[in-house]
Amino acid sequence: MTFSAFAYQGFLHSTDALPVLLVTSTLPTLVFGIFRAEYAVSFGYAGAMLLSGWVALASGGLSAGTLYHASLLASYGARLGVFILWRKLFVDRFRNSAGGEAQSVGAVLKRVPIILGCSLLYLCMAAPLVLTARYASSAPPALAAASQAALAVTLVSFLIEAVADAQKSYYKAKNGAERWVDQGLFRSLPEAWPWLLASVLGLAGIQFVLVGATTRLDRKQRDKYSGQPGYEGYLASSWAGFTMGSKGAE
Repeated sequence: MTFSAFAYQGFLHSTDALPVLLVTSTLPTLVFGIFRAEYAVSFGYAGAMLLSGWVALASGGLSAGTLYHASLLASYGARLGVFILWRKLFVDRFRNSAGGEAQSVGAVLKRVPIILGCSLLYLCMAAPLVLTARYASSAPPALAAASQAALAVTLVSFLIEAVADAQKSYYKAKNGAERWVDQGLFRSLPEAWPWLLASVLGLAGIQFVLVGATTRLDRKQRDKYSGQPGYEGYLASSWAGFTMGSKGAE
């Protein structure tokens, strides 16, 4: 399969979107994870984010919101990958760690389910690109604002993580690997609560987006199939999920 088959213009709007993102999420994770198990959640993670964002950017024809979202994803992966590589090459406790030893086929196969599980997680992290591409430009004001807020939280979290990694590396080099870090962001922002807050905001934002999408799809289905024999009975016996009121879903 050629690169153009992955990155053709508008693929985020097609049925190929999730399969393509599944490939971009799985390929780096599988390659690095087979080489060394923990690389699936370090280099593999960074590679999956970078490749997913880059393929979206390479497709061209993106709206401003989608361009911003894809750029964030690719930048996050690139920054993380460079940081992990730098740490592996220049920080003694990471440089001297073992890796790349000969492994039996059985040992490698045993970790494949874990690698694939990580790949699915990375797919879930990249999949909102499809929602941004398809719905952001036509979303109602409240939904558009929620999407923009979620991307803003992503950017802020990205910057906090980059600064925190740099500060932790500096203080560890200065004070020794066994000394905990209580300076910089680690003094003013204890490690847990910013990520908990970001997770809650991100979850709320994506749920708002999905509820809006569900409402619009449900309306399209009703418009298309209303009046057909048995359809009203089908609606009465099934649940479409949480939906917005008619005003919020316009």
